[in-house]
Amino acid sequence: MKVGDKIRILRKINNITLNELSEAIGISIPSLRKIENNQVFVDKKIIYSIISRLNYDDKELMDLYYKQNLEKEIIVKSKGGKVFIIIPKEISKAFDLEDNQDIFVAFLNKKIILQHKETDNYNFEKRKIVKDQYSFIFFLGKNLDYIKGQKIRVIFNVIENNLVILY
Repeated sequence: MKVGDKIRILRKINNITLNELSEAIGISIPSLRKIENNQVFVDKKIIYSIISRLNYDDKELMDLYYKQNLEKEIIVKSKGGKVFIIIPKEISKAFDLEDNQDIFVAFLNKKIILQHKETDNYNFEKRKIVKDQYSFIFFLGKNLDYIKGQKIRVIFNVIENNLVILY
């Protein structure tokens, strides 16, 4: 069972309409439908709002939250001599990015790892995330110029709270 399935079941068990739950947690009905149909990533704020509205034990929903898979295939771009990727909106939201936020980046063979906090697992560099109209731009710099134009995968790992970019 996925997190959206559980939310739909809980809503129906509690005889709450889509409209009532969407108003209670502060999202639109179409957004709630997408959540219940497992079409979008459900962030923690929404999970906690649903838990409080449905008076439900959070353990099962949180377990389902951590099992969510959020993965997108994107193309590496370049502009003005800089190589960059645009992190899609739903991944940006899941990763809790904000305008001009510093993040820690490890450049590994065929993999880039982005984290909010530096750890001893890798050698990290500090980088910036810059918001554009639709999503967030992460500047890779010239050292990864050879991946320009290639398709890469961006995966949000909920449990480890990091973004993994495979190229």
